[in-house]
Amino acid sequence: MMAVDIADFVQPYGGHIVADETRDLDWFTHNDNSNCPATANLCRWSDANFSTIRSGIGYDRGFIANAKMTDTEIDTNPEQWRISSEGSGSVNDGVYKVGQKTGRTWGYISQICKTEEVPEDSGDYYLCQNEVTTLMTGGFPFADHGDSGGPVFSITDFPAMNDATLRGIVVAGHTAAGKTLFSPIGAIYMEIDQDEGSWATWNSCAPVLSC
Repeated sequence: MMAVDIADFVQPYGGHIVADETRDLDWFTHNDNSNCPATANLCRWSDANFSTIRSGIGYDRGFIANAKMTDTEIDTNPEQWRISSEGSGSVNDGVYKVGQKTGRTWGYISQICKTEEVPEDSGDYYLCQNEVTTLMTGGFPFADHGDSGGPVFSITDFPAMNDATLRGIVVAGHTAAGKTLFSPIGAIYMEIDQDEGSWATWNSCAPVLSC
């Protein structure tokens, strides 16, 4: 059940396209895996996909651009966070996200391993996702439409200042209760493992480090 959403990945300023989705990982049914609800249409463990960076676009593996709070403008203090470790997180862990639509926001993990229909009434379910409750004021969401795929992380300042632990990626935007789902890094690697083989070949940390 391979599919491509034909998604473009854009930078906020001028809508510059920096990458193109080439393939989503496979959806499955209850008959394929009993973890998928019997009433579901299709299920996935994460919102990960494979994409190709466009020619001429520079990037740094293992780094997250530091947008200003509730803004997509790049902050210069620091300009980026270095990914020094990975971990899906626990309830009450504080997390940030950086997204194309809402910039940098923060919240805390309020539930782990939650199965939810996304979008609502679609019949499609994401299994064992983590839920974030926003800590933003004034009704500002943790994430919104256009932020999907954005990194969710905790700032650890270990082993050096401006280091971070990658928690996962945004799946779905906010609800009236200020909740957001994200695919935990463990689910992402498990899904890639099932699709591609040894997950040990995938490493989101900065090149000088080993996750």
